[in-house]
Amino acid sequence: MTMRSVKTTLALVVSMAAAMLVSSMAAPQRQAAPATGNDPAVAMATHETDGYARVNDNPRFVQTYVNNIENMVPIDSQCPGDWRDLLYYMRLQKYTPDLFLVQQISDQSQLDYLASQMTNMLAGTYRGAIALSSPERMNSPCGPDKDYQTNAIIYRTGRFDLVRKSTWQSDAHQVGSNGVRRCFNNTQDRTVNVRARFYDKISRMYLTVGSVHWPTGGMNGPKCANENANEANARINAAGYGGALRIYGGDLNLDELRSDSTYKTWYTRTNGDLGGELSYRDAIYDDCSERYSGDALKDCLRANWTFNGGSKPRIDFLFAQEDRCCSSTPATPFVGTEATVTFNAADAADKHLTGTDSEVNYSQHRSVLARIHYPKLVATVTGSEATFWQRGEHFYLSDTDCDAHGVYLEYKLNGETTRLENYNGCGTTRHWNESFVEGQAIGLRACVDVQFGWDRCSLWRRTKT
Repeated sequence: MTMRSVKTTLALVVSMAAAMLVSSMAAPQRQAAPATGNDPAVAMATHETDGYARVNDNPRFVQTYVNNIENMVPIDSQCPGDWRDLLYYMRLQKYTPDLFLVQQISDQSQLDYLASQMTNMLAGTYRGAIALSSPERMNSPCGPDKDYQTNAIIYRTGRFDLVRKSTWQSDAHQVGSNGVRRCFNNTQDRTVNVRARFYDKISRMYLTVGSVHWPTGGMNGPKCANENANEANARINAAGYGGALRIYGGDLNLDELRSDSTYKTWYTRTNGDLGGELSYRDAIYDDCSERYSGDALKDCLRANWTFNGGSKPRIDFLFAQEDRCCSSTPATPFVGTEATVTFNAADAADKHLTGTDSEVNYSQHRSVLARIHYPKLVATVTGSEATFWQRGEHFYLSDTDCDAHGVYLEYKLNGETTRLENYNGCGTTRHWNESFVEGQAIGLRACVDVQFGWDRCSLWRRTKT
């Protein structure tokens, strides 16, 4: 019998014994507590076991929200808000946020407070990356509560490590020193955007995220929409950033449709589903296009308005772009469970959890959420890294350690396990291009073939073809 056969037989015996032991020790499942209660303090204290939203430990996607939170103004403010409504809504979903892109946060202190409130009210621990810790005063027409405005990214620390962050300024159409109008950096601190590169400890991949706020029509921001879209893309994809996913969103202060119902240039360039070369997927467009086409699709976009003023335009967006296997051209990722969070839904969540709710909305802007999926699955163990790209069914297997051991990957599909090997030595990578029926469950693990010893393998990681 060969050493590989011996190892395979022993592994099967150990696996069967472990399964019997786990079965004999299994405890009965605990039922979730009913979704009721009038005491917020009690409800929040038990949030990790009460059957409400849990942390997202799925490596396939990132649960993302975006909202202009209007400085978290109190109910009795000159321009009132009830910002906790949105957090109550988050708590009643399947997963709490992995990422929350916020605009119009006052300063570092307010960001820290919001992150602490999310930690207290939701499953998970949160922290923020801010554009400007102390923005300059802007004398808001809404009074002191909105005098200081900047942007931030709130992230769940159990999932992400912050690698680096930096800022850039949105453009507005202004008179230059030569007296000629053109697009250059706006002067308001509220339009300083923030980007951050994260390492996803669950998916084991890097991604870059941006929270943006473009200038208003009063500052001639919409005239620079093309420049702002191009710069957002360039900043998200710049050296030291980029990654498997590139996500940005925020308050753009303009919509996507002209008065004649044709799409504006900045939007057709950005939206990959419209053939835009920047290849971003607009979460809400994706949702509408799955159900409608033509004029009905545009009516769906209008129905998903985000600003509660004037003609109620859709000016808040969530865009995502993915890395693509075997090509330098980016692609539009799979986006699921998209929604615009209505004020009624957030009010109902507050009332459900606390027994009462004010008549004030959580913001003047409605939030957008989506599950943004990674384009690939990665399994790693010391010495071996296996990657499966869903688009095109590509497998890559790298030997990452100069230890004289070969490496292999295994994938499970339709009840069968297939092994692919790389014995070409340290630093080498092998590639296989398979063809699978879409939508099937597939498991992947990376292993090191240890001569005269037990093979070293990663845990199984799962996705769909």
